[in-house]
This record gives sequence, structure tokens and C-alpha cells, in this order.
Amino acid sequence: MHIHEDTSKPENRVNLTLFHLLMNNEIKNMITEKLGLKSDCVIYPASGLITEDFILSYRPDFEIQLGKEIIGYIEVELGKDSAQVKKYEESKRKDIKIYSIYGKKEYGGDLSLEEIYNFINSKKQELAQNAQEELSMDLLLELIKHYVICGNFNINNKRTLVSDEAKKTKIIQAFYDSIEDKKIIDDNSSFSEGHILIDSTSDSGDGYSIRVYSSESNKKHLSIMARSSGRNQIEFPSYKKMVKYLPYNKQFVEDYTNLLKSLGANSIREKSEKEKVIIPLQKVEENIYDIISLIKESFLQNK
Repeated sequence: MHIHEDTSKPENRVNLTLFHLLMNNEIKNMITEKLGLKSDCVIYPASGLITEDFILSYRPDFEIQLGKEIIGYIEVELGKDSAQVKKYEESKRKDIKIYSIYGKKEYGGDLSLEEIYNFINSKKQELAQNAQEELSMDLLLELIKHYVICGNFNINNKRTLVSDEAKKTKIIQAFYDSIEDKKIIDDNSSFSEGHILIDSTSDSGDGYSIRVYSSESNKKHLSIMARSSGRNQIEFPSYKKMVKYLPYNKQFVEDYTNLLKSLGANSIREKSEKEKVIIPLQKVEENIYDIISLIKESFLQNK
């Protein structure tokens, strides 16, 4: 959570409200006790900059300080994202611990938003020290109830890191063999022009999505090829969709469309914006380096 954080995202709104309520000693003590932390530690939104603690350009949601020393970080998820937590674990300093707060207790985090909800909801009147705190508690309870308790946050649509299984597939290996590591981003919170994004909706299986920068998309990226886990086919966007979302990459759109058409996507120009074209996995694997060459030339050169 930093000054450029997108507060339209449900998880970020939960984090902001939770941070405010950490000023309430009983709520903070409940959280620190559940995580096995000392009660005098300070929990604060983590910096978005690269630090000595991480070799990544992104970070967990909160840092934990004891005195002037950072002793750990907390990742908060409305659902769960064990792959993300694992990535933080692998890239942190050895003396730093990563804690997870997932949506429901059953998801297996160190703590859950469900438990925080139950604690606050059961004793809100005695917890609130003033009207401002009570309003913040009401907001947090409403957010957790809507997205976690009532299930309005679809855990299966949460974008996450590709699994180790997906990284072993021919297509993903080809991308990593052909493109500099620093040009490949695996977390959309740090995605920017001049890179490609490789991510998934699941931290298991062999599914993935390859995304490029799009100034016209609200999310600033567009999937130009994707595989659903276990399926022997690759999905591609229609010509009309690429024209709409990649208006400054007209040559790529034409060349990519012609290449996909030569691989069997004969109706790619006739499909509507929302329709996709399907090409057998083996056919894509056989021509993946031609696909990657077009992507590199259009999105990664001199960026």
C-alpha cells in the first residue's frame, strides 16, 4: 500500500480500513497475538520501492517493525495466493518472515479476514473508542462480509503467478529462453510498458496468459494468448479486439493476425470483439518462436 495504490481494488480498500483500525489496541493485539508477534511491534503499509529486504520490484502489503528493525511482512488476500507468498519467501532476507492473512480460515493462512470479522463483529460496541472508530469498523465489516463471507470475491478469477508446472511447458520455456528476464513481469501490480506479463488465474496446473501493454485497457494490459489448465488449445483475441486495444501497434495487429490465420485461425477477422479464436496447442508450439519474434519486435524493442 503506497501513494500510487489503486483504491478501486477491493483488497486495497480492505487494507486501508484495516490499517486505520490498527490504532485500536484490542484489534491490533488480537492480530499480533494470532500471528505470534510482540504486542509492541508496529504494522505499517510496506514501501513500493525495491529495498534490501527484497530483490523484487513489488512487495507484500504491510511491514512489521520492532523498534527500528523490520522483522517481517504481511500479505493480505481476500481469497488466497500461496504462490505469491512463496515468491516473497524465496526473495526475502533469511531473517525476515512473511505472514499471510487470507480471506477464510479454511484457506490456511496464518490468520484470516474471517477471524478478524468475527472478533470485531462480536464485540464492536466495547471495541469502539469513538464514533470515528465505529464507522471504520462498520466499513471493514461490510467489506469482509461482501467479498469474503458472502463470496462476492471470485478466488478463481484472482490473477496470480504461473505455477512451476506451467513454467515447464514448451511455450513458457520458449518465452524465457527468448526474452531477457528483466523484460518479463509475473505480477501485474508492477507491469509497465516495455515488458510482457505472464500470469495465471491459478497457482497450480499448466494454465497461463501472455499479456502486452495496452494504453486503452483499464488494466493497461491485453492478453494476446492464453491456455486454460489441462486444455490442448490456445486462445487468441479477435482482430477487432486487438484493433480496439492496440491502436498504436497497428503493424503488430496486422502481422499477428496474418500469422494466426496461417496457423488455422481463418475467422479471426470476422469474429466479434468478445469472441476468441482457438488454435491447437501443438500447432502453436511448432510456431512459437515466430509468435515471440513479433511480440519482441513490437513491444520490447528500445523500451
